[in-house]
Amino acid sequence: ASYRDIDHLVEWLHAAPGEPSPGRPPQPAPPGRPTLLFPFAAPTVAGDLLDAGPRSELELRVLLVGVERLVARLAEIRRGDDANDRLHVVLPGSPNRGLFGGDGAYGESKAALDALTKRAASERSWRDHVSLVHAIIGWVRGTSLMGAHDAAATAAENAGITTCSPDQMAGELLALCDPARRHDAARSPLTVDLS
Repeated sequence: ASYRDIDHLVEWLHAAPGEPSPGRPPQPAPPGRPTLLFPFAAPTVAGDLLDAGPRSELELRVLLVGVERLVARLAEIRRGDDANDRLHVVLPGSPNRGLFGGDGAYGESKAALDALTKRAASERSWRDHVSLVHAIIGWVRGTSLMGAHDAAATAAENAGITTCSPDQMAGELLALCDPARRHDAARSPLTVDLS
């Protein structure tokens, strides 16, 4: 939720070996320029509309605005680079747009990732340096987000609802990074339904 931390991370990634970042001593060489970004961090989200306030703002900073800032800053440091050297971003989408309720700003932030994907068509300042895939992720068993519902997974699957193990979903997400998908996403952002 800290824009300052996001900016410092990007400065560190962009700094030449031994080059000091603003207000910092020389640092060892960064591990390299990122080529993939999975901005999947999330706080615990809770509350209904009557709870809208500071907690909702924090949730939106982590789930949406911080993601936007990180993508924009990483795209910005790529200016002047080869147009084929793009940061490949896989956004953590969800079919939940407020469907369940009680999950704070989660639904709004996931719906806003649709807007971020659409903005890419008109905001060339960052889009020319990023390939973008919006992965709509469904029920992943055994996770902190959906694990509480694991007891109902078999019944849900019998009713035709797809659930995945974390390994299965990881495979699906990594497949979105293959060269063909990266090429397609560089031409136009992709939305892929993994639910």
